[in-house]
Amino acid sequence: MLLSLRDCVLRPTKRMIFERGVAESTVRIKKTEDDYDYPETLRIVGLDRTRANDARAAPVPYMRLDGSIFGQLFAALSGIEPAWLCIRYTHPMDDGQNRTFKVKFLGEGVDDYGGPYREVFSQLALSRAAPTYLF
Repeated sequence: MLLSLRDCVLRPTKRMIFERGVAESTVRIKKTEDDYDYPETLRIVGLDRTRANDARAAPVPYMRLDGSIFGQLFAALSGIEPAWLCIRYTHPMDDGQNRTFKVKFLGEGVDDYGGPYREVFSQLALSRAAPTYLF
C-alpha cells in the first residue's frame, strides 16, 4: 500500500527540492539601460538548419552527428563555463520565457523572440539523431 502511494507522497517533496536547486544555481545577468536591447553577455548561438538537414544523408555517423542541430549546439556551447548554462534571462518581447542563450538560424531572416529558442528544443526532443549516432 505504501508503495502505491509513493508518487503522491514523494513527488511534491522532490519537486520542491529540484525547484530550490534550480533557483539557487540560477545566474541572472544585468539588463541593459534600454529594456529592448539584449545584454552583451547573452550568448548568441548560430545554427544552420540546412546543414542539419543535409547531414542526415551523410554516410558516416560522426558526420551526421556533427551536422545535426544537436551537434551544432553542442559545439557552440561546449567551450563555455558551466555557470553560463544556468542563466535565466527574460526579454520583454519573449512573453516571460526564460532563456540561456539567443538563437540565430543562419541563412534565415528570423529574430529570436522566443520562437527559434523553443524550436531548437523541439527539434532536439523530436530528433532521433543524437542517441542513435552516439553508439
